This record gives sequence, structure tokens and C-alpha cells, in this order.
Amino acid sequence: MRLSDYDGKYFSVVRDGSFEVLELVRKRIGRPFLGYAQADSFLRAACDNPDVSCIICPEKLSVSERLLKSGKGIAVSERSDMAFISLHNYLAQTSEEYNFERFETQIGKGCRIHPMASIADRGVKIGDNVIIEEFAVIREGCEIGDNSIIHAGAILGVEHYNLCWDDDGCIFKMQEAGKICIGDNVEVGSYATIGRATFPHGTTVVGKNTCIDNLAVISHNCQVGSNCLIAKSHICGSAILEDGVRVNPMATIKNSVTIGKDAVISLGAVVVSNVPEGSKFSGNFAVEHSKFMLDHLRKLRNK
Repeated sequence: MRLSDYDGKYFSVVRDGSFEVLELVRKRIGRPFLGYAQADSFLRAACDNPDVSCIICPEKLSVSERLLKSGKGIAVSERSDMAFISLHNYLAQTSEEYNFERFETQIGKGCRIHPMASIADRGVKIGDNVIIEEFAVIREGCEIGDNSIIHAGAILGVEHYNLCWDDDGCIFKMQEAGKICIGDNVEVGSYATIGRATFPHGTTVVGKNTCIDNLAVISHNCQVGSNCLIAKSHICGSAILEDGVRVNPMATIKNSVTIGKDAVISLGAVVVSNVPEGSKFSGNFAVEHSKFMLDHLRKLRNK
């Protein structure tokens, strides 16, 4: 694909260039991609990222000496975020080249699938000895490993909210077009939801032997390791949970946060920063558990 293919529809081309996919400018994916920058900090990140082959930006950023010297393709739109999302949504709906392969759904040996479960006819791969209960929904782009259990009402491939606002203040939604990979021996509780990755080349991952409780939410692009326990809680988009993490009920983990190996997130915690390996975080906003308890004791003494 080239910028000139979409000149005048989503943006104006200043310097033509080619790209294979769309992605955010700070990502490294090993493929040439089109990103966008609405502010100077993102433009600098795009210029420094060798995977960014083309960039959409406002006119004031398009004359940046750093960008001009980079040799990258340049397209101009005063709302580069809207242009980027609009092009992504268009390609996700119309382009086989842009999307992942939609093969006939494959179901392994020894599976027990309730007749009232809903499984997409294409783009789904289910391993051996998988149990899928009534009213579970498995949408395109999902892969489920051997011996996993998807309980009643769970939805794999739900579209979570990935939004921006247009100039009139109306909500503009970005379509989630990627995949989900569920490892072996995973259990997904009733009415839990797992979002697909945003871009077709991306994958939301749940590692082997992980247990996701009823009503838990795993948002787009999350990377959940092996042997994790996620109780009824909300894991926001692009969060990373390394192996052995335990998330207790009603916790919320902010987008793009990393929770280190074997860390514990306490009941009701609101995590807005990275959590070190092996630590326990509590509170709102969450801090190391011992600090939280000391602060709590001080408050009780001052009552």
C-alpha cells in the first residue's frame, strides 16, 4: 500500500511512501507501517523508529527538519488521529491484504461444545479436548489451546471501546481487527470478556494454565502470561501481566502498565504504574502494600 492510494480521501500527501500495516508510532513490529503524530513528542518517536515508513501529521509538524531528513512518507491532516482511525476502519472492512487470514474454522478432537454456543464459521482454531459451554461466543480471529474451558456466556472477541472524539464532540470508534490466542489449559469464567487486538497483525494473548474469573474484562492488546489468576477485575488495553501474576477481585489495571512476574494486586486496587516482580500493590492509586498499610494505620490513629 502507498499513501498516494488514499490521497484526498483521508489526508493530503506531501511525500509518497509505502507501508504494509498501520500501528502506533512507538511500537516495533519488524514491518514497515503507517503511524500518526498529533504532537511533537510523537513525531520525534516516529522519526526515531525505523519501522515507521510513513506518518500522518498536522501541517505544522510536516515541515519538521527531522521528519524531512528521515525520508519517511508524509501525509497531512489537521486531525491525524481521525485520519488514521478512518483509514484503519476502512481497510479492516474492505481489504483482504490488510486483514488476517480467514480460514474455515477448525475444531480439534474430543471437544465438548454446547449446541447453544456461538462459534464463527471462519477464522477460529480450537484445540483438542476443549469445553465450550452454553451461550459462550467465539468470534473470528480466536485460537484456543488444548484442554481449555470457556464457561457459559463468556465472549472471546468482544469489541471494547477504543475511541476518540471528532471536532463536533461526537464519539468516533476504532474497529478492533486483530486476533486472540488462548493457551493450553486456560479457564475463562462465565461472562468474562476478552478483546481482540486492535490491528490485524496484533494478538491479545492469555498464557497457558491461566484462570480468568467470572465477569473479568481483558481488553484489546493485553498480554497475560502463564499461571496467572485474574479474579473479577478490569485489565485495560495493552497491559502486560507477566507469569504468575495474581489479580484480586475488583482491581483495575491501567492501559499499557506492566505487572511483573509473581506480583499480587490486592482487592480493589487501582494500578496506574508498573509493578515490580514479586511485589504486592494495594490501594487507590496503588502503592507497595507495606506503604499502603502504614498510611492506612496513620489515618486510623488520626481519627
